[in-house]
Amino acid sequence: MLPMGYRSFTNSRSIEATPDQLWPILLDPSAMSVFAEHPVTVEPGGSLQGVAGETWTETHGPECDDDRVLCKLVTVDRLRRLRLSTKQRGIKQTVEYTLTPIDGVRTELQERIVFAPTFAGEPGQQAISWLLLLTGLLAKFGNDAGKSLESLARSVTREDGVQREAMAAYAASFVLDTADPEARAGLDYSRASLRTVDDILGELHRRGDTLPADEQLLVSAYVFETLRREFGGEYRRRDGENPWILVIGEPDFQLEVLAMRKIVGRVENGDEDGLVFFSDGIPALVEARRSATLI
Repeated sequence: MLPMGYRSFTNSRSIEATPDQLWPILLDPSAMSVFAEHPVTVEPGGSLQGVAGETWTETHGPECDDDRVLCKLVTVDRLRRLRLSTKQRGIKQTVEYTLTPIDGVRTELQERIVFAPTFAGEPGQQAISWLLLLTGLLAKFGNDAGKSLESLARSVTREDGVQREAMAAYAASFVLDTADPEARAGLDYSRASLRTVDDILGELHRRGDTLPADEQLLVSAYVFETLRREFGGEYRRRDGENPWILVIGEPDFQLEVLAMRKIVGRVENGDEDGLVFFSDGIPALVEARRSATLI
């Protein structure tokens, strides 16, 4: 007889953060993807609204044959419980996060994952996945023993850690995904390398192409990380056309860099939204310790 846990597993960690601090991270598939065992691209980027029924797509890497997985937010009990589901290769995976406040500064975060058969995927993939499910190997191999929660806990204990790790990962993906070897070699995170980024976006403008949301996030991350490495700063959530911004100079002054809309503007409007001019104004503002918003 199979053990009761053959199609599910549960992990939990005590995290030095309140439910208010953890909730926005759990509602941001892009931020959570940083803790996956292999690279995952999320589309559309940005945070969920926290409404049951919201969907997004995760594209996995070559180790998963570049699978595109539709994800759905199933249950939302704000600051207490979040449940989502995915379907991939004959398996429906339900992930539930439960947040229990401990002492006003810590939260017990429990992750429960349940597997069930579904007809999603190719017939051959389904058969293999169902066999792994039936034998209990799927839950055994899918259980990371809480490593992803541990990574999340370590990041949250560092100021703005999740955002920094996420941006660094996206920036690295942009570099790796740049097809032109000469252009890729020039992406060294120097401010001068933003000329290369500007040229890439300029070529999209000349061809009349658009910039998909997932690629916008990768380009933005590279610009952000380039500026952060030179001038410091922390990432903050915004909304609308700039879901993420970089804030430089706190607490002495506050220089807000709104690069995400600027990148879209470079593709849509051409040279008038050039990245080089945009970034060249930052050193003088930092030297003068002047608060401003760059748009």
